[in-house]
Amino acid sequence: MSIFVCRIIAAIAATAAVFASAFACPAPVMHFAPAENLEQIDVGLMDAAQHEIDLAAFVLTDGGIMQALGRASDRGVQVRIYLEAKNLGKTIYTKHFQSLAENQKVKIRLKSSDPFLMHLKGYQIDGTLLRTGAANFSVSGLKDQDNDLIVIQCEETVAAFKNNYDSLFERGINIGDVSTAKVNQ
Repeated sequence: MSIFVCRIIAAIAATAAVFASAFACPAPVMHFAPAENLEQIDVGLMDAAQHEIDLAAFVLTDGGIMQALGRASDRGVQVRIYLEAKNLGKTIYTKHFQSLAENQKVKIRLKSSDPFLMHLKGYQIDGTLLRTGAANFSVSGLKDQDNDLIVIQCEETVAAFKNNYDSLFERGINIGDVSTAKVNQ
């Protein structure tokens, strides 16, 4: 191979490395309760959504989170919520949840019955941001307990979450198809 060809190959490799580093995902941003109020972080992220929010929640009882989801829907953001059915009894009777459930633009589904819990505590926004971590969407989980909230802005990671979420959501049971008696089992 000539020196000229080797130099061209080296230049191409160097250019590819520059482009790869330019498009690398930023480091995740971590937040910790109780030192930080994780509800405020979640609400701020949701209030910035422009197109879609896909939320998966083991527990959803925090009024501020539910209000932020409602505001997003009012702005025209597509809001989908996937919940662990076994915890719905803690949520269903709150006024904020009732408001979401009555909103025709908000789609709520429950994990179908099987012996395995749906223990996710995360959401994606607009295909560009993923929120995950240990914190449940409850007052104690977001403000009082030792928990973390991780924000990842990497389209490949968000796409992986969304792909899994779409599969879970598709299998879920529409909230309107669930009787109160079934919820309290």
